[in-house]
Amino acid sequence: PDLYSLIRTYFLRFANLVSRMTLMTSPLPVYALFLNGMSPVLPLAVLFVPVFPLSILTALILRRTGPLGMILFTFAGAVMVGLSGEPGFLIKTLATITILVHGVRVFRVRNLRDLSVEVYCGSLPVVWIFPDPMNTVAAGLGPAVIGMMDLLIRRRFGTGEFKFVKGLAAGSPVTGWVLVVGVLCGVGVPPLGSAFMRFGFQLDTDTLVYLLIAGGWFLLCTGSILRVSDVVFGKTREDTAYPDIGLKEAFFPLTLVLAASVLGILQMRDMVP
Repeated sequence: PDLYSLIRTYFLRFANLVSRMTLMTSPLPVYALFLNGMSPVLPLAVLFVPVFPLSILTALILRRTGPLGMILFTFAGAVMVGLSGEPGFLIKTLATITILVHGVRVFRVRNLRDLSVEVYCGSLPVVWIFPDPMNTVAAGLGPAVIGMMDLLIRRRFGTGEFKFVKGLAAGSPVTGWVLVVGVLCGVGVPPLGSAFMRFGFQLDTDTLVYLLIAGGWFLLCTGSILRVSDVVFGKTREDTAYPDIGLKEAFFPLTLVLAASVLGILQMRDMVP
């Protein structure tokens, strides 16, 4: 936190610039990049398992469709990855860039809905570096949990904006701690979710690529945790009631967390020599 406080002003300016510049790519006919000599399903596959710049279009779609859209995209992406064959150098390079881009963009999100979308677009691309349908499902369920918590919090508080919702751990403990578990699962912090670093067991590429992937994962984790820190652990608002969710409402998000974590652990077991 002390280091972040020193660089915060300049880093947030940089993150804001990245967000605006990357948004400008969304209307471009970038699908042409993926058509030359590649699998015919690849242009659709990189929409479900996003790579930059199509990841910006994926983000725009998922902001409108919410967690249900993420779950559908996750399973559709798992099918498409299985049909796409081995990704080429271009896709792997763009996937690495995508992790970094959305790792920076996550610092600018203002609500849980946008956080879930940026985490989805920042975590799924690792699948292109290590393609496997199980990897896709393991990485995609965590961001959907964040989206579900956004819906539950909006239903109770009327908003999911970070500047209005604070102190859930004290005021609505079940809601707050399920959100914490969902965020940690979404960014793959062991033992929850897909766990980016589990892919390290399978890395047979050069050091630079490894560092770029690890750096993007670090940004995604740090940005997500910083953005929800006040929401969960900040001071409760005196002008706000804190209705909590029940265990029945927490059951489905936690079930998805468990499913993603089990799949991630199975993948790690397969990667260990």
